[in-house]
Amino acid sequence: MNIVLKSSPYRVTKINVKTRANMFKNVKVGDTLVFSTELEYTSGASGGGNYATYIFVSNLTRGEYTYKSQSELISILRRVFELEEVKQ
Repeated sequence: MNIVLKSSPYRVTKINVKTRANMFKNVKVGDTLVFSTELEYTSGASGGGNYATYIFVSNLTRGEYTYKSQSELISILRRVFELEEVKQ
């Protein structure tokens, strides 16, 4: 079974600090980002499952993408960007 969880699009409204993080270093104000992950079993490293949840981040404006762990991603988003949800 393949269940993908996908966010609404988010527009970058402000860049607070520069970053060298893969893909994020090219993001500009006005770019639209979408976040998604596949629903899968996680039990930690000793249980044989995934230890961390990885999020696929797609920059719809520039056609770029990257994968980041949930912890890495929230750190980048909180520190570097201000986002607003794009109502569909």
